[in-house]
Amino acid sequence: VFFTRIEPLVERVFQSLALAPTAFPDHRAFYSYEFKWVALFGLLLTGTGIVLRVSRCPIFVRRRPFDRALRQAQDIAQGRPVWEFLVVGLLVLDFVTFGAGFNPAVDPALLDYTPPVVESLQQDTSLWRYATFTPPGTTKTMNANVGMFYGLQYVAGYDSLFTRQYADYMALIEEQDELLVNRIASFSEWSSLDSPLTDLLNVKYVITEVEIPNPKYQLVYQDDAVRVYENLAMMPRAYTLPLLAAMEPDDLASVVQDHDPRNYVILDPGMYPLDFYAPQPGTATAQNVTRYTINEVEVDVQTDGAEWLVLTDSYFPGWKAFVRPQGSGEDAEEQVLIYRVNGTFRGVLLEKPGAWTVRFKYSPDSVKVGAFISFIAGMMVLFLTGLYLWRFFYREEDDASTVRRVAKNSIAPIIINLFNRAIDLALAALTARILGPTGTGRFDTAIYIYLWFDIIANFGLDMYLIREVARDRARARQIFVNTMVLRLLLVVAVVPALGGFLAGRQALGEPLATETVWAVVLLYVGLLPGSVANGLAALFRACEKHEYPAAIQTVTTIIKVMFWVPVLVGGIGIVGLAGASILTNVATLAILALLARRLIWADLPRAEGRIVWRLQRTMLAESWPLMVSLLLQALFTGVNGVLLQQLQGDEVVGWYGAARKWVDALNIIPAVFTFAVFPVMSRQAAQDRAGLQRSYRLSVKLLTLVALPVAVLVTLLATVLVGLLGGGAFLPYGAVILRLLVWSILFGWINSLTNYVLIALNRQRYVLLASGARVVFTIVANLLFVRTFSYFASAWIIIGGELLLVLLFYADLRRHLGPVGWVRTLGRPMLAGLAMGATTWAVAAYSRPLALLAGPAVYLASLVFLRVLTPEEWATL
Repeated sequence: VFFTRIEPLVERVFQSLALAPTAFPDHRAFYSYEFKWVALFGLLLTGTGIVLRVSRCPIFVRRRPFDRALRQAQDIAQGRPVWEFLVVGLLVLDFVTFGAGFNPAVDPALLDYTPPVVESLQQDTSLWRYATFTPPGTTKTMNANVGMFYGLQYVAGYDSLFTRQYADYMALIEEQDELLVNRIASFSEWSSLDSPLTDLLNVKYVITEVEIPNPKYQLVYQDDAVRVYENLAMMPRAYTLPLLAAMEPDDLASVVQDHDPRNYVILDPGMYPLDFYAPQPGTATAQNVTRYTINEVEVDVQTDGAEWLVLTDSYFPGWKAFVRPQGSGEDAEEQVLIYRVNGTFRGVLLEKPGAWTVRFKYSPDSVKVGAFISFIAGMMVLFLTGLYLWRFFYREEDDASTVRRVAKNSIAPIIINLFNRAIDLALAALTARILGPTGTGRFDTAIYIYLWFDIIANFGLDMYLIREVARDRARARQIFVNTMVLRLLLVVAVVPALGGFLAGRQALGEPLATETVWAVVLLYVGLLPGSVANGLAALFRACEKHEYPAAIQTVTTIIKVMFWVPVLVGGIGIVGLAGASILTNVATLAILALLARRLIWADLPRAEGRIVWRLQRTMLAESWPLMVSLLLQALFTGVNGVLLQQLQGDEVVGWYGAARKWVDALNIIPAVFTFAVFPVMSRQAAQDRAGLQRSYRLSVKLLTLVALPVAVLVTLLATVLVGLLGGGAFLPYGAVILRLLVWSILFGWINSLTNYVLIALNRQRYVLLASGARVVFTIVANLLFVRTFSYFASAWIIIGGELLLVLLFYADLRRHLGPVGWVRTLGRPMLAGLAMGATTWAVAAYSRPLALLAGPAVYLASLVFLRVLTPEEWATL
């Protein structure tokens, strides 16, 4: 209370003393006004002292338990300290008294009245500002911010926040004696009307009560109260001057004394190299402002050579400028530097002659970071709330039931991983807006390459560990120790392969950007702690405690945010992001190690955990097909991105990545679901093939029931989703890609499940061959079509590759598990999806929000009507 009161009180006293002669008729009025504030401060300060003193006293408010027996058995001599209640009361009193009695109100009907002078000014629909002239002895016409009510732009007015540069600029016109009350003053000196600085402000009209006998001003309106004069020398809102009109003085105030600023572009010292020529005055050429909003301005400019475009709006960090040829779209834009001109305006150098459109956009990183931090804070509250509620929904005895255990191991991780992906998407949105399409494309390319070598170093050991520990828990310690040793050896062994790949990639075709190469190297360095962390996470999953690695991933995702945001704001770029990943992996490893020691390691059967080289050779022989299979799956999407980069460039990869991130986020659902059922299916593959067949059919049906409405809704919202993630720079191309890519999940989700069913059946070598065939198809199709059809071909290649894999997987699954009965399993879900798609498409032609409601409603009704789930499946669910 003391510190929140003392600072505004001191400020108020000094302001009051400075303004007292003009604000109060005499000293009695002044002290009567200030007395209550000083007295209130004294009372609250006294109350604060009392509370602090009571806090040192053992005075408590007793608490009585609701249970009578507990009251009799429990010593309830102590309760809550009294000082805590006093603190709350004192704070409430402070907040109430601060604003008590300050409730000004007027008749709202006054806002409906438009004065005749305003009606006259509103007839001029061009872009201009007005000023008021109130010499001594006159009242303040159109006082303060009155013009804001009517959409009129004013050069003065009251505002708690205005820039120092603007106050200094206005002080060059006349002394600013109202800054103490947060006000840029109305003109009161006759010389202000003659100042060229006033003309630069785009002041077209001057409102006053007096006559202005100046030929520069022409009377255009007069009534009994006010007069309006038009400034015939007004400078346009946007104009150009020749390159040679630029100058860089040390002091703006001195140069405007002997140079007409209307004929010069006055830059801050050191902003542009002007040493090789002497400044020459130029004649301003008005340019056409075609679009004007509070945070975006577009100007059509015609230049005959290198010229400066001056927009007489305030220069401020966060404004960005983009130039494109007139008539072209925003995809043809190039960002250019904004200079501070004439002390307070925005200037852009157009180096080439021609017809240009210059777009000014207010897009400060501080707002993006602030919004992102607020989002993360909200997500942390949700996460902590979820942890608190988890104990009410889950009991250890639930693990006795296979169905409940699978539900726990799928539903909880799916929810947590979707939660994590929401944070990742928000971070990706921030990253895309700061790095832009090109920077985002380079980072996506680095991740594609890194993931390939991550899979090689992992060597399929995650799947091997989960499968073997699920089958025989007694060997868990031995398998974990040996897989850890093998992981570390593989990380070191793969380094030459990574170096050779990067060297070959740089030598062939258009080389990768230097920052992309460094990002790959740093990402791989982070693989050392990351690989061990993956092993610990696999151990949790093998013990069917999937919720723990998922929850830990949330914590490390938030840690990643803490590292990434300063890197992005600091402008370190993708190299800094890759370096931050090392710290994130270390944090993940530390948390997983601590929890594994407390929750898993002590409960594992006591078995010898020494290194057995013979076992490691067995692991290599068993897991290499898993590694190659996973690598080929990663190559399927990664080759698409890398070849797209080589054939079309970084920017196109950025568009493609904005769509791909949404599909990857959705792929969390089949991935987590498959991890949950994999231990169960591994046992069924060894002991109950008929049960495995039933589990597979139900799992395929459930995944399809989710995939169909997701694909329809994402297709409808593609533009919104890509715009939300990357902004306008990724549209419309990212939306086109997403509308196509999302339909790959119909086949991809089934492939995700079938892949692990075949692994459970020890058919990993066939999985390897099928995945290899898909990669070959992808490479050939990219080389044939991407150069001509760009991202459009890339999206269709993904769909075609997933369909090919469905056919190849099923051919082997039918031989070793039996026919699935696709029509019986998926026929009715497909009919329900078709009904939803037709409804959504028809309604969207009239209203997209209504389509978002109608489509899912029709889908649910169709599922019920068609009886998609059998009674046995309902019972299992």
